[in-house]
Amino acid sequence: MDGILTIVMIFLVALGFLPDYGPMKKAEERARTTGKVVADGSTPMLSRELRQHQAQGGLQVQPHSALPDPT
Repeated sequence: MDGILTIVMIFLVALGFLPDYGPMKKAEERARTTGKVVADGSTPMLSRELRQHQAQGGLQVQPHSALPDPT
């Protein structure tokens, strides 16, 4: 029963019927007001392969080509 309730809550939050709460609320507000998607002093989770590429060649991650360009 808990699993079904969790899935329902996820959809309700994603669709905007339930407001964000907890750490996600703070992260959403920071992203909206400052444009920072990663908090100051935090380390985003990256795969081992991506970290190796960044260290070797300064690879910059680009958005997926199927997504529209935000600029």
